[in-house]
Amino acid sequence: MLVASKGGDDRNPEWFANVLANPDVELSIEGQRRAMRARVATDDERDELWPQVIRAYKGYGGYRERTSRVIPMIICEPRPTQG
Repeated sequence: MLVASKGGDDRNPEWFANVLANPDVELSIEGQRRAMRARVATDDERDELWPQVIRAYKGYGGYRERTSRVIPMIICEPRPTQG
């Protein structure tokens, strides 16, 4: 999961537009590259996941208070293998 907070700015980070335009991303997880597909979390998913985000980094709570925009959360799931 990625959080497009931009430190609580009123604008989304630039990388968010890139992910929307090309949701096939590659992440490095514990030193291993993984092909993933990114999608924006639904409102329900965001509501459910937000407490986990705050537990992982309390600063996100302040970011949310600083901005009137909804901070997008991006869920990355393994890309289907072609074969």
